[in-house]
Amino acid sequence: MVKNPFSSSPLINRFTLRTPALISSASLSCPGKQREKDTAPIGRRAFRPDFTVDNLSLAIEVKLATEKHSPSAIQEEIAADITAYKTRWKHLLFVIYDTGVIADPYQMRRENMRLFGVSVVIIKH
Repeated sequence: MVKNPFSSSPLINRFTLRTPALISSASLSCPGKQREKDTAPIGRRAFRPDFTVDNLSLAIEVKLATEKHSPSAIQEEIAADITAYKTRWKHLLFVIYDTGVIADPYQMRRENMRLFGVSVVIIKH
């Protein structure tokens, strides 16, 4: 059995346990929602958003910003996800839980919306 390297961190455990539950409960009444089921195949790789709502053509991706998972790494992931997800879903929502490493969350949100046309929600811890 492989031990989860984040299991000792209460912050990581709260994030991983609560975020899917919050998003799932917020969209309970939304028919067609799925969790980690649909993929956007690009070549040999398949991109899998955390949540999808088919009747809204919506993909939701959740990210955790920590010292080890920097804002620049998250931005690179978002750019790659956008390229793949836009082949299948019309609307994209990125939810970023920030542990205090994003210096200017407003700029990150604004630039992603302006340049890529995606919605970004940043939750500060």
